[in-house]
Amino acid sequence: MKGEHPVRMLCELLKVSHSGYYRWCQQRPSTRQREDAAIAAKVAAAHRASRGTYGVPRILVDLQESGTRTSKRRCARLMREQGLQGKKKHRRKPRTTDSRHAKPVAENIIALHPDPTGPNQCWLFMFTVQQMRPAGRTSKRGRGRFCPRPLFCEV
Repeated sequence: MKGEHPVRMLCELLKVSHSGYYRWCQQRPSTRQREDAAIAAKVAAAHRASRGTYGVPRILVDLQESGTRTSKRRCARLMREQGLQGKKKHRRKPRTTDSRHAKPVAENIIALHPDPTGPNQCWLFMFTVQQMRPAGRTSKRGRGRFCPRPLFCEV
């Protein structure tokens, strides 16, 4: 054992030929590996440009806009290998009403009357204004308590 060449010991341990080991040592990266390295650099640059916020879908759009053709799975794999992740948006607490005011609560006049037995006896609507696309168009959306379906009207 003493004085034996370390490559010969390694080849015996791995049960491979000497010529196969030397061929493996001198092989160049494949075309796929070179493409992966180039795309990985572009992915890292796009992630840095987004201040670390973009995930796979947005990075993919950036790459496709710059002319780089790749798939979502490949982009995800390259990001995972580099340890890159997008930031998740935090859920916002809904603030639809302001309950901390000094004003009195409005009287519920609908509860004072019995439920209607037919159409056009009682109407109650809640409206919200929404900005629609294309920009500039606004619509009001209402839903009545005694109406079977929501109502839409453009303003």
